Amino acid sequence: MPRISAIVANWNGAARLDRLLDSLEQQTERAWEVIVVDNASVDQSEQIAHSHGATFISLDRNYGFAYAVNRGIERSGGEALAILNNDITLAPDFLARLGGALAEHQFTSPKIVKAADPARLDGTFDLTTRGFCSWRAGHGSTSDASMWNQPRLISSAPLTAALFRRSVFGTVGLLDEQFGSYLEDIDFGLRCALKGVRGYYEPTAVAQHEGSATLGGEWNAASVRLIARNQVLLARKYGAGLSWPVFAGQSLWGASAIKHRTGLAWMQGKIEGYRLDVASKSAENETANLSRILRSQEQEIQSLLAESGAHHQRYWSTYFALTGGAR
Repeated sequence: MPRISAIVANWNGAARLDRLLDSLEQQTERAWEVIVVDNASVDQSEQIAHSHGATFISLDRNYGFAYAVNRGIERSGGEALAILNNDITLAPDFLARLGGALAEHQFTSPKIVKAADPARLDGTFDLTTRGFCSWRAGHGSTSDASMWNQPRLISSAPLTAALFRRSVFGTVGLLDEQFGSYLEDIDFGLRCALKGVRGYYEPTAVAQHEGSATLGGEWNAASVRLIARNQVLLARKYGAGLSWPVFAGQSLWGASAIKHRTGLAWMQGKIEGYRLDVASKSAENETANLSRILRSQEQEIQSLLAESGAHHQRYWSTYFALTGGAR
């Protein structure tokens, strides 16, 4: 097993942090070090971290998830880096399972189930479309369905919980801090794919996830605004602009936000995204490679939805009807 540095970004999550750190202490293969990077919490987070023997890095304000994780990576000394949200709880063999898979792969992603209903998946790995909207594969599906119990090669791991060789960050770079919180893992996954860095989904490693707990749960206004902003940031960063797949995919996501009564937050996020000073970093050959990667991931989405019997899901059926599918 490699020496594992566990890195946790935290903001006012003392109770959740306590549960996570306790589950880290119960691992059959313990982390070599645990680093909590704190975005200026005003609760008992520091005391909780110290009570579990974790290194505590205090930031002077809330910089968001990406910035905090990067500071943890820079501070860490392990050969492998476990990136962990503060609102997850790990099965006792979590690090042993992921660490074992890391022997043959560059990063590993676990099966993540919903804390409130472990019979349902929160997610497994990420797949991204030409619209720069992503599917967390299996989200909401039955967690013990056979298709989600099959290991597989992947391109993108949710940073809810994942294990990386340190060398991956040397090849790909750190997280893009422009994203703050949300979709920084999608951007990182695209950069991994462009560099030929592949990972592995290891379904025997299991974590429970509350889901957007720091900002108040799924479809709350704060998270919708950030996701909507960062969808625009992704499209602009990779030179897609307002192409038809971008317009279709992100507008359909906006319709979902309206359905969940967060349409105003979605619009605010879009405006913020277009106001950001973002320079496209895609060279001509990289743009061609990215188009191939995104079409391949769209094909994988279609295949997995069909296999799971969820190909009729309204968002995806409408998106693929409007964009002609992944041809």
